[in-house]
Amino acid sequence: MYTKMIAFCFSLLFITGCTNEESRDIELTISAASSLTEAMEEIVDEFESDHEDVTVTVNTGSSGKLAQQIQQGAPVDVFMSANEHWVERLRKEGHLRKDSVKDITHNSLVLIAPSDSPADITSLEQLQLEENETFALGDPESAPIGMYSKQSLQAANQWDKYLEQFVYASDVKQVVAYVASHNASYGLVYVSDAMISDDDDVKVIAEIDEETHDPVVYPAAVTNQTTETNTSKEFIEFIEADKAQSILKKYGFSSK
Repeated sequence: MYTKMIAFCFSLLFITGCTNEESRDIELTISAASSLTEAMEEIVDEFESDHEDVTVTVNTGSSGKLAQQIQQGAPVDVFMSANEHWVERLRKEGHLRKDSVKDITHNSLVLIAPSDSPADITSLEQLQLEENETFALGDPESAPIGMYSKQSLQAANQWDKYLEQFVYASDVKQVVAYVASHNASYGLVYVSDAMISDDDDVKVIAEIDEETHDPVVYPAAVTNQTTETNTSKEFIEFIEADKAQSILKKYGFSSK
């Protein structure tokens, strides 16, 4: 009788264990460029509604900082960058699944100023900074917005001219904050961030010619350390589909 009871308990434990394993919630951690913050909130809500067993956590920041976290072993399932450089670097280092890299959206650059600024220019070539004025842009070494900004300023022959008056931000959100608070007279940001900023804080004064910088492409990829490869791939496929693309378009991104 005692032996039969042990066998019964072991069988019950095995069945219970299997049931818990099958019904467990899947948790995904997404590292996404800061410019995707608002759009990702809606996209994640939609994805979780369609996948009731999945919980998604989004970590945002500059693409360079997020890439460095992955290099250091941070538990990330999907990486979404604001340029191809960091994805390609992580792929070559073996941190990303090569067959999972997909371009999910695009963006463009605009020149902003405080909403009460008297500035009346329509291009970077017309920019003339006074000695007491500063220009905010992302750090070219870690933030893709900084890299694109540097390229555009160089194309307009303004980089060397105003090098001492540049204020570097950790990401595009901080660029907007510098301009909105009058800590910078101008700033270069993505059109998506200009669209979601408070109209009372900043205004767009010029669109930046896309020929003056590398294409603003957002690739996404599954990391090699994920234990949820299939669900991670499903998440990227979800972003490629119409529902998520409509959300991205609403926030100023484009599919071109």
